[in-house]
Amino acid sequence: MTESPNHKARDGATNVAGSPDPAGAQSAAGTPKEASGPSRTDFPTRGFCKVGNNPSVEIRPGVFRSTLVYDADNMLCHFHEVPGAVVPLHTHVAVQSGFVLSGKVRFFDEAGNERILGPGEGYLFHSDEPHGSVAIEATDLIESFTPARPEYLD
Repeated sequence: MTESPNHKARDGATNVAGSPDPAGAQSAAGTPKEASGPSRTDFPTRGFCKVGNNPSVEIRPGVFRSTLVYDADNMLCHFHEVPGAVVPLHTHVAVQSGFVLSGKVRFFDEAGNERILGPGEGYLFHSDEPHGSVAIEATDLIESFTPARPEYLD
C-alpha cells in the first residue's frame, strides 16, 4: 500500500519511560491519562469504510494509521508499517486487539517477552498493559480499540 501521508499533531502522552509518545495515553508521572476529546454523547460516528479511502497519518516514522469506523465505544483502524518501524513500549486506557493482514511484526512487553506474528494471527493487549512492536517487514494490521481513542479521530 503506497500512500502519501498527512502529518497531524498529536497529544502529549508519554511512553512507559516518560518520553513523548504520541500513541500512548499515560501521564509523565506514569499514571493513566483520562481520555480527552468529545464527550460520549457528542462523539462522532463513522459506520462504513473501505481500507484506503480514509486519510493516512504518519503517527511516528514509518507507521501510518487510517481510522476506519468508530463510535464512542469502539474504533477500528488500519496500520501500515514499513520494515524496521518501531512503536516504543507504551500503554493506553483502551483495550487493543488486532489482526495481521500481511507482513511480520515482533511484539514485546516490559519484561522482555517477545512474539513474532504473521498473516492470519491476532493479538490482544489489556487496558494499561505495556506493549510495543517492531515491523520485521512491510506489515498491514487491523486494530480495534475499546473504548475509542479520541486522538485517532480524523
